[in-house]
Amino acid sequence: MRGVGYACGAGTKAHVAKHHARTRMTRLIEFVGNHPVLVSAFLAILGLLLWNLFRDAVHGVTTLAADKVVEAINHQDALLLDTRVQAEYRRGHILRAIHVTPERALEQIRHTEKDKTRRIVLCSDQPDDLKLARSLMTDEYSRVACLKGGIAAWRDAGLPLVGGD
Repeated sequence: MRGVGYACGAGTKAHVAKHHARTRMTRLIEFVGNHPVLVSAFLAILGLLLWNLFRDAVHGVTTLAADKVVEAINHQDALLLDTRVQAEYRRGHILRAIHVTPERALEQIRHTEKDKTRRIVLCSDQPDDLKLARSLMTDEYSRVACLKGGIAAWRDAGLPLVGGD
């Protein structure tokens, strides 16, 4: 009798596992149907988290944390560009950051910066910064990066700004 039980037991275990998988899937579908707002919020947060983690790879532009920008300033003579509006720039900017308008930035950089291997850091975290960074890379500037989180991240790291009230 025992031998037969063991033989049937293997088939029964597979059947039970398959049944549990179907039950979990049914419960998941039921949960999604009963809580669409909660599931939508979860998916939105998950999407934003994944976007934040992988946007560098998608855009092909390096981002640097504030401490890495300090290293770039101190050890690589980084060129800092601030693309915020003039009034925001005047309220406070990173020491040695040059104000450029997004529309004319590429032209200004081509005119003033001949060394295409110099580290260039865009510090504003404006939507146009990624576009400008990609344009600079297309124009063969090889070491372009954006300050992750922009001026707000710089300030949050307790780093100084010059100018301002």
